[in-house]
Amino acid sequence: MPPGTAPPTECSKFYESVLKLLGEAIDGAVARGELKPASTRVRLLALMGALSEAANGFVITGQPELTPELADALIDTIADGWSCQA
Repeated sequence: MPPGTAPPTECSKFYESVLKLLGEAIDGAVARGELKPASTRVRLLALMGALSEAANGFVITGQPELTPELADALIDTIADGWSCQA
């Protein structure tokens, strides 16, 4: 491998590991009564879709600016619909 290049990455394995961690976090929040029971698979589609759209928009147009505040707002917006809180 030439100096300065990234090592080979198995994207599918990485993606699946991210989904596994997020799914476990969602399932744990449901078990603790923090989120309403619902399909974790559908929740992951919604969450990953929102993150992908933000990243794609940034790559294509430079907008939205990818900030910790945007990440928090995306999670809060999506999770509010899942919350057990009124």
